[in-house]
Amino acid sequence: METPVKPEKQTRPKKERVSRKPTNRIVVGQDAKVRIEKWAAQIESEIPGFQIAKVDLINWLICNRSLELSREEITAIRDEFFDRGRSVIQALKELSFAQKLGDEEKTGALIKRYAFLFGNEAPKKKRNAGTKPEREASTKTEENTENKPKNNESYEIKTVEKHKE
Repeated sequence: METPVKPEKQTRPKKERVSRKPTNRIVVGQDAKVRIEKWAAQIESEIPGFQIAKVDLINWLICNRSLELSREEITAIRDEFFDRGRSVIQALKELSFAQKLGDEEKTGALIKRYAFLFGNEAPKKKRNAGTKPEREASTKTEENTENKPKNNESYEIKTVEKHKE
């Protein structure tokens, strides 16, 4: 017995994949979405029959800007989005890592880099009031005087005497 001949399956030629550039997706807020849609509608109303993808519009807007942000733009971004707490945590992580490695040069550079985080608000150690006898003497003097002078005014020192019975 002969085996029946099966018709050959027609296979589609394999398409070579066109590699696209990888896309990085971002999420925009509602206000930004409204603006993008208004810009797209404006373009479509100005050019009848033309439609532009939102992605293409955003890419065009970004790519046609200057590569550098202005000082004013950076300041505005900082004022709106800067979070001191997150920056302090990041600084501490980097400093801790540099100290674990024993890299004093990097530690010093990181301290200079993150100094702005502490500015004038950095906690300062209280100065020592002197030696122990000096502190005790100043405390006794304060206990024995009343009505401290105001702005170079003269005053009387009253000594408190204890009564002996």
